Amino acid sequence: MLQKLLPILFALSFSTETALAQNCASYPLPYTLTNGTTADASQVMSNLNDIINCVNALNAVTGPSSSVAGHLATFANTAGNSIQDGGPFSVSAQYLANSAIPLGVTMLNGTLVPSNAANALTFTVQTLAGNTPSATDPVYFTFRNANAGTGNYSVISVTSALSVTIPTSSTLGFSNGVAGRIWIVALNNSGTVALAVINCLTSTSTSKSIYPLAGWGIITTTALGGPSNSSGVFYSTTAASSVPYGVLGYASYESGLTTAGTWNANPTRMELYRPGVPLPGVTVQMVMNSTTTSTTVAGTTKTATGLTASITPTSAANLIKIQAWGTASSSASSSNATLTQLSRGTTFTGIGTALVGPYTQGGPTSVPDALFAFDLPNTTSSTTYLPFISCNVAGNNCVWNGTSATGAGTPTSFIEVDEIMSTLEPDNEDPAREALAG
Repeated sequence: MLQKLLPILFALSFSTETALAQNCASYPLPYTLTNGTTADASQVMSNLNDIINCVNALNAVTGPSSSVAGHLATFANTAGNSIQDGGPFSVSAQYLANSAIPLGVTMLNGTLVPSNAANALTFTVQTLAGNTPSATDPVYFTFRNANAGTGNYSVISVTSALSVTIPTSSTLGFSNGVAGRIWIVALNNSGTVALAVINCLTSTSTSKSIYPLAGWGIITTTALGGPSNSSGVFYSTTAASSVPYGVLGYASYESGLTTAGTWNANPTRMELYRPGVPLPGVTVQMVMNSTTTSTTVAGTTKTATGLTASITPTSAANLIKIQAWGTASSSASSSNATLTQLSRGTTFTGIGTALVGPYTQGGPTSVPDALFAFDLPNTTSSTTYLPFISCNVAGNNCVWNGTSATGAGTPTSFIEVDEIMSTLEPDNEDPAREALAG
């Protein structure tokens, strides 16, 4: 074996001796092996050891004597020949924010956990690992600048417990047995992160409106307690003024609470905000239908038209927006007029305001008729909407979608039903309705 290795070692020693002399002065070859002369093993090994020591001195990478599983190795100097324990894998908050901002994500490595005790409802921020935020496992929040005239953003890390509690008897504007939704937001209160809650929907028998969440992004909050019974108001543990906020998600009670303000159950649905989750102003789904069928009614009995559309809401807490367009006409009577109104269901349940007209002046008249309403059906079952028509004088005839007085053919009537996640149109009006109304 030695005889086979000797020619290789001889060649190595000859080819590297000049380089060793230039770069490895501390490791000169102790023996010069002459071609054709048999060297003994000790000479060969001495030369080989010097070559190995020289290579190690020039190129070897040194490191710690032990390692920690899962940690990264990083360079300890600029020469590139010393390795150190770089600790666990981590990404800077700014890097995370730069990646998250284009997607609209406001919380990283965090989730919302609901709990209830003594009829109070608490939302707690936990890490994705299910722990309280800490220095080694923080939750990051991104916020716009508190100055409306500055367009940058900041990143704040939370390393301790973070929660908000809605006290018992505080309704947030909920009604008994009616589905409702609570939005949870994070606040940047001068560098300290806090949580706030809001019920965006304000619903009465005569009006519907929803706070335009994520509007300007700078808000003033009211302190929880007292109790806190208003919808469309941001509530936080401590009142805050002119603070930027970011949407974290929502919690909904799809069947409502038996007694509003008695938070004796966790929400039936929790949803973290992320791309694809609709924010205020977004239409969740839309249904349209049309017909050329006319409906004639004699007298004051409210009668269903043939124009219907059915929708199955994805959430009982969502509003339904209904618009219908057609024509209405009345018989030849100076005092007769049509009455049209939208209904939830084929058995009349009026929603919105009844539209009156036209009064006949000396002969049948057919004019455009546009109906508009918002409804909170409080269900996730299929729901049908349609116009009803009647006359205001008994014994007269009124027609929906009848042939026009000029004989221009059979008109077509339309109905559109939208499920709205949140806010109404800014002026609560519809351009098509305005156009029809002249």
